[in-house]
Amino acid sequence: MAPKTQSRRPLTRDRILQAALELADEGGIESLTMRNLGQTLGFEAMSLYNHIANKDDLLDGMLDLVLAESKPPSPAGGTGTQRSGIARSPSMTRSAVTLGRAAF
Repeated sequence: MAPKTQSRRPLTRDRILQAALELADEGGIESLTMRNLGQTLGFEAMSLYNHIANKDDLLDGMLDLVLAESKPPSPAGGTGTQRSGIARSPSMTRSAVTLGRAAF
């Protein structure tokens, strides 16, 4: 009789992206490798490529999740405040990519 193996949750793009965000939040973006991500999820790194095209696709997906969680600049206070908020958006995006969700 073959030994029973524990079933694991199947990989999905969303599951991979969420795990990547958690890894980046814990150790910074430099610590995020496909190998580490695969180990965290219990899969070989190559399995991730069925859902993620490459590391750039992974980073793009992570950025999309971070931006979806963040609040847009508030237009309260008139045009000057709105322009100030819009001007900050690129730097907020860079922070999101380099620092993870903890930046917000």
